[in-house]
Amino acid sequence: LASKLVGAGITVISPSLTCASIANGTFVGVSSLGFDSGIVLTNGSASAAFGPSGPSSTGNGTPGDAQLTALCGYPTFDACVLQFDFRPTGDTVKFNYVFGSEEYNGFVCSSFNDVFGFFISGPGITGTVNMAVVPGTSIPVCVNSVNCSSGSACTIMGSGSPFCSYYVNNSSGTTVKYFGLTEMLTAMAVVTPCDTYHIKVGVADASDDVNDSGVFLEASSFSSTGI
Repeated sequence: LASKLVGAGITVISPSLTCASIANGTFVGVSSLGFDSGIVLTNGSASAAFGPSGPSSTGNGTPGDAQLTALCGYPTFDACVLQFDFRPTGDTVKFNYVFGSEEYNGFVCSSFNDVFGFFISGPGITGTVNMAVVPGTSIPVCVNSVNCSSGSACTIMGSGSPFCSYYVNNSSGTTVKYFGLTEMLTAMAVVTPCDTYHIKVGVADASDDVNDSGVFLEASSFSSTGI
């Protein structure tokens, strides 16, 4: 998974995966995402994330993740986490991604706020920072922050939430099953060239283990251009 994700200017060190075996994988030929190949991490079944839009709900009976719980504000379940140390050659790192969920549209603005995060830590970064935020804000991308609905559980995510402009209604989609998706977004962080950093990519169910969600990451897009 790490080697599929990583592109130019990144050296990967000691990758690890904490995830149900059916909940992760690689894919090709899914152009509706804005990119046609990459890796997918889900809180259910990776294979069930693809195909004509329709129900997808798999409970894996695995634990949640404390950092993801803190992001969404609700207990989490079925976390799938890929993490590794890395060294960049440039002064920024970035990658492209799409988040999708079966919680759209029926459970938007509720406690079923399925969430994911890209947590980076290392030199020059105070604590751990989530790179997966709505562009121009510090609000995490999740079901309740990116949608076109209304309700208090969405507006309390932060100023301007929910962000309809980044939401894609996929109820008639033919290649990804999730009823709703985000636009292709780019996660970015400032780093010091040649220093060692840690990144943690994870997704989890919120409040229950029903209705799948997943994050799709473009192949070779985790990159850092030279100085």
